[in-house]
Amino acid sequence: MPLLHPGVRVTGLNFVTGNDPAVRERGISRYIDNHGGVYNTRIAKLAFDVVRASDGAAVDRLERIYDEIYIDEVQDLVGNDLDILETLLKSRIELTLVGDVRQSILRTSRSDNKNRKVQGIAKIDWFRSMEEMRLCELEYCSSTWRCNQTIIDFADSVIPDRFGLPRTTSHQDEVTGHDGVFLVAPSDVPAYLETYRPVCYRDSKRTPTIGCATATNFGLSKGVTVDRVFIYPTGPIRDFLKSGKPLIDTSACKLYVAATRAKHSVAFMVENPQQYSLPQWTP
Repeated sequence: MPLLHPGVRVTGLNFVTGNDPAVRERGISRYIDNHGGVYNTRIAKLAFDVVRASDGAAVDRLERIYDEIYIDEVQDLVGNDLDILETLLKSRIELTLVGDVRQSILRTSRSDNKNRKVQGIAKIDWFRSMEEMRLCELEYCSSTWRCNQTIIDFADSVIPDRFGLPRTTSHQDEVTGHDGVFLVAPSDVPAYLETYRPVCYRDSKRTPTIGCATATNFGLSKGVTVDRVFIYPTGPIRDFLKSGKPLIDTSACKLYVAATRAKHSVAFMVENPQQYSLPQWTP
């Protein structure tokens, strides 16, 4: 089998959390540190280069080991990940992929810019192209057992129609007496938080908050289920709530994730809630 970097041995993973230490390096030093750790930001590019250099031997070896491969959270794959995924789809291995492009708020690499046109929600277009090539078959799951119908209808409305994703049906029909999506004036926020004890979410630490010292960033809410959510919105989110002005894809995904954590109610703090179409909560 041809060797891409003879004599180089991988010993582990170097998980880059701050500035990229090898951004200006060339050759193998761009991918692996002095201790044999592969930089997580470039592991997909290195892996894909190995696959190409092996002239099919790397995939052949995988085919001899695995009959099936399962990949969860597939919406987080970016860049060269997708080229590797296409290679596996063309192999004899049976792949099962699970994910939700509406929840594309994480990335396997911050610096891999290959396939940039199909990042975020647009990744659905990449999977549709794979289906057109008869490399996969898409199955859409359009049910939820977490959010009530009002919340999931709101969350679906956040995602631009151009992506053609199906609307969701809720099977969560518990009635608590405070169910749905609401707006709360800043002056009423303390009373609302005291009454319903929601989990508070914000876009980032730059987002102003009132009455809650433990607000969680949207990106850290993924995977959580709670009874109620209270959101401190950004300017673009307020514009969406007020006029329906579409959010950019990244913001849409973050809001979708935050709102769909809730089973019973989602509330937003806004000035002059009477100017919006959503119902206002008052003490």
